[in-house]
This record gives sequence, C-alpha cells and structure tokens, in this order.
Amino acid sequence: MGIPRLTSSLEPFAERIQFSSNDSGAPKSAVIDGPGLAFHICNQSLGYRTDLARASPSYAELSSRVVQWVRQLQQTGPRIDAIYFDGVLPKFKKAERLSRLQSSLTKLQKFRSNHSFEPNPAVLGSLNTPFLVPTIIEALLASEFCDKTTVVPGEADSWCAHHAKRFGSVVFTNDSDLFAYDLGPRGSVMLFQDRQFSSSCDGPDVTATRLIGLRFRPAAIAKRLGLKSILPLAYVMTQDFYKSFNEHVDAARKLITDGTNTDFAIFSEQFSFPPAQQYCLTGLNENDASSLQHSLGILDPRISEFVHQALSASSIPDEDAQPMTLDMYLPFLIEDPIRASAWNYGSEIRRLGYSIITPTTNHPTTIAEFSRRGERITERQFSLHPTSTTLSTCIHQSNTLQTWITTFSSLPPALSWRLFAIYLILQDLIPKRNPPFHRNHIKQALTNSTPGKDWDSIHFAAQLQAVLYSLRMLHQITSICLAASQKFRSPEFVNTVPASQQFKSLEFVNTVTSLHECLRTLPPLTELFPMKVQDTGAAAIEDEEMMAVAITKMYGLLGVEEPVLAPDTKKKRKAKAGGKENRSPALSLKKPLNIYSILSES
Repeated sequence: MGIPRLTSSLEPFAERIQFSSNDSGAPKSAVIDGPGLAFHICNQSLGYRTDLARASPSYAELSSRVVQWVRQLQQTGPRIDAIYFDGVLPKFKKAERLSRLQSSLTKLQKFRSNHSFEPNPAVLGSLNTPFLVPTIIEALLASEFCDKTTVVPGEADSWCAHHAKRFGSVVFTNDSDLFAYDLGPRGSVMLFQDRQFSSSCDGPDVTATRLIGLRFRPAAIAKRLGLKSILPLAYVMTQDFYKSFNEHVDAARKLITDGTNTDFAIFSEQFSFPPAQQYCLTGLNENDASSLQHSLGILDPRISEFVHQALSASSIPDEDAQPMTLDMYLPFLIEDPIRASAWNYGSEIRRLGYSIITPTTNHPTTIAEFSRRGERITERQFSLHPTSTTLSTCIHQSNTLQTWITTFSSLPPALSWRLFAIYLILQDLIPKRNPPFHRNHIKQALTNSTPGKDWDSIHFAAQLQAVLYSLRMLHQITSICLAASQKFRSPEFVNTVPASQQFKSLEFVNTVTSLHECLRTLPPLTELFPMKVQDTGAAAIEDEEMMAVAITKMYGLLGVEEPVLAPDTKKKRKAKAGGKENRSPALSLKKPLNIYSILSES
C-alpha cells in the first residue's frame, strides 16, 4: 500500500533502461502486480478525459486496455512469467482497510452534500468502478495470458517479490513496498508510471517495439547507501516524515536489526515470504488438489479471501475449534449515503453462499460483512444456516432460477439476469413505494440507458449491483464447494473428521451441483455491470417488443398492473386485497418467487 516518499527518494539511484526484442542486457522475465496494473490503467483512462463530467470508462474499455498493455509489454522482449492478484490480505491490515473504506465514504458523503440535484458520479473517478479488479482478472483469464494470471493465497506484492528473487525478474508495479522486499541481487522493480512504450497503446493492432523506463535495483541501491537492504530505510521513513533523506539513511545505518528492536521486527514481518497456508489441499490426490487449486486461483479477490478462511476452518477438529468470525469485505458502491445500505439487498443470497462453504461444527461461526451502515463503515454480523436449512434453501433457489431462466429464455443472458435482480428489488420495494416503477424506468435500469442521473436512479443502480454481485458470489462459492467435494467424500475425510463437519454428503453435493448449473449462465462482469447500452447485449434484440413482453411478464409475477403511474388509494387497497386475482395466471409460478425474504431493508 506504499511507503510515503520512498519512491521519490530512491529515484536518483534508478537507471534508465530500454527493453526491446533484441536487447541482450535487459531482464529476460517479468512479473506483474495485477491490482497495481488495474488501477494504473483505470487512472490513466480517467486522465485521458478532458472533461471530468464525461462518463467513466466502461469495464469493457478498461479490460481491453489492460490486455493490450500486457501484449505490448510482451512484444518488447521480456517473458511474462506471472500476473499475480491478491487473494488473501493479512489481518494486521484490517485497520488500514477500514480507514480506506471510511475515506471513500467521506468522499461520497461530500459529493452527496454538494450535488443534491443532477449528480454525476463520473467525477468520483476510480470510486465509480467498484468491480474493477475482478473485471480485469476475468479479462486476463479470457485472453492468451490465462495461464499466467493467478489469484494467490496471499498478497500479490509478496508473490511478485518471491518470484523476482527466485528468477531475477523485473516486477512491474506502482507499490513502493516492493523496494523493501528482498528481491535478491538480480531482482528489480519498474513503476507503471515511469515506463513508456514507443507505440500508442490505443489500437488493438499496434506493435510495440521498445519499452523505456526507470529500473530500480534495491540490492544495488542499498549497497550504494551503505545498507544491507532497503528495509531499514523504509522503516525509519515511516517513523518520521520530516527528516531529510540523508538523515533517514543515517538512522537506517544505526538501526539495530538483530531482533531486539521489537517495532522493527514487527514491521519486517510484512515483508517476509510466509508459506501459503492452503490447508484445504491436504488429503487430496494430485488431480483433485490441482483442480481445487485452479478453482481457487480464478476467484474474485474478496470472495477468495472469505473462501480461504472457510476452507481453513474445515481443517480444524471439533475438539480444537473455538467460536470464530469470518470476515467479508464487500465492494464499496456508489449509492445514496443518506439511505439504507444497498448491500441490504441480496444479503440472504450471500448468507446461503457462506453457509454452503463453511463447515458445520459444534462451535458457533459468525459472518462479519464490512460495508456502509449509516454514516460509517462497520460490520454487520449474522449466523449461518443450519445444514438442513442450507439444503432446502439450495433446492428452492434452484427451482426458482430454473423457472426464471425458462420463462425469460428469449432475452440475452445479461438482460435476463439484470431483470431477475430488478424483480427481486421491486418485490421488496413495491409494498413500500407509491407508485411502483414505471416500465420506462425498468427499461432504463435494465439496459443502463438512464439519460440523466438522480439519487433515486443512482441508489437503485447500487441495489441492482448488490443483488447481481451476490449471485456471482454464490456462483463462485458453489464452484469451490464442488471442486473440494472429492475431499469431503473421501474415505480418509470420513474416517478422520468428526461427523459434525461431514455435511458435504453426496446429497448435499448433488443439490449444490443443481444450483451451480443454474448460475452458470451468469455473464461476465463487463455485461453484468454495463456502462454502455451495447454492453448488456441489448443491441442483439432486433425487436424492442421482446423486451416489452419480458417487462410485462415481470409485472405479472409481481402481481401488479402496469403501467401504474399514480394509483389512487382505493386502487392500491384493491390491488393489495385482490392479491392473486390481480396476478396473471399465465405468468404465475408453482411456487412464489419471494426467495426466502432475499430483500430486506432492515
């Protein structure tokens, strides 16, 4: 997350280097800090805007730019060995993470107070792309770099550093923390903002011939400064921001690094290479372990972090288990901060996912979701479903989704899923709202074609994102459950693990499989969260009547007549009293689509 002033202080010691396909002196291999690249491209794209009020770059545009950047890097000569993304962050960074989330909320609150009318979230920059990193991972996994892209069971910078030390690679990053790691005598660092391709990266067919930039060699720089490594210098610079660089170097030389300095020892721990604690792979044969490891390596980072906590808990015997809390940091959404959190929607979908992947033990397990609640970032705690409830809920969810997919099969998948999420939201909002949304509002939300922004539409869009991402979480969690199912069904597991943890029976796995199959049609994030109408697949609909018919069906399932622009009190009472009489028989389902109170404002 960076050490203030370290980069600028070391810049005079960096060397300008040129990469080209025939340059024998340049490093032969490169490793990329994935999150750093994602935010670099995002900030670069935002910087291209001459007007801050212009729309934010779409996820599709950002994905294309990232893949093109990696292609151009490869064309200049160095072999790209790996692109690492954070999959688990250490617990000691909890305070810093919450501080950053609170800082984002403060910016949103200030924006809300200054733009009560006609707000334009594009001016919030990268905050307006809450699903940036998982979108970039998805794009790289769909490219020729899929075998290089990995969500690791740790921090990306630690894995980059370890790779650089082992292979003498250059690390591409914007994180000054990399200077403090032991990269070995040949490992080096290049910052994204300090490099320049000889060709523009705007076109898909442009061929890059050279890469020019500053290369930092921490081991050589430390030697020039009379230090064993940059680590002591990084430490003293975090202790006093007002000393000069020479004073910091002098303090670093005098620093006692033999372990007796407790503060320095604690600081140093974050720059070590701890072994990946993948307890979930124990007890699996080589093929099953490889399958599970692959599935873990393609998860969204925040989902990965929760899954690793849950799978690690599954390896704790009952006699050693203690009451535990598993943390989930939800993405920060652009919503109306004076209303209830958008993440209240989809909470039961997420709870089902947590219950599927978390073992049932004799000790209580609590889930702590971190998101905005009121005016601050805090946790919302809730318990897991009992195993029997998890099983029955999976069955009910599968039946509901199968019915929906069949009923709306004429729509492109992205529109069908967005309409499903809108349906879930309206199912909760209609009893509280007078009047219900008109079909034009539904169509605008469905295709993301709202011509003008207001806080109603912004908050509804956030609620839509919350439900859709909750479904994505459920999809990824079921994929891990199935990948790990061989472990839970193996004789070794059954014979050695207490019965209370053996909840992933054949019946359970088959039920989760059915649910997973229903979720397989979830589209990529570029379509699930479009910033342009064409990203939704709406352009493929030749007849708009098809969308109109789908919206009409949805209203029928909701049991309301449409369009309802301004119903009077009598009509409202009649609709409420009529209930089933107002529901179109042709659109009714055998079971109501009120999916176990998915959407609760409380």
